[in-house]
Amino acid sequence: MASILHNLKSGLKRTRGNLTSPLRALIQSPKGISQELLEEIEETLILGDIGVEISTVIV
Repeated sequence: MASILHNLKSGLKRTRGNLTSPLRALIQSPKGISQELLEEIEETLILGDIGVEISTVIV
């Protein structure tokens, strides 16, 4: 049971990191929002199991 919880916690940590990195890049970008960055954020949200419909609404 402990290994299942450890794996779940580890997976959630990776997902959080994968979701926050592009968002940090957006906030810190001196050039503003580019189409490429928006596409990267959308792809990251979809891969993070946010879903296509919600990802499209967010972006």
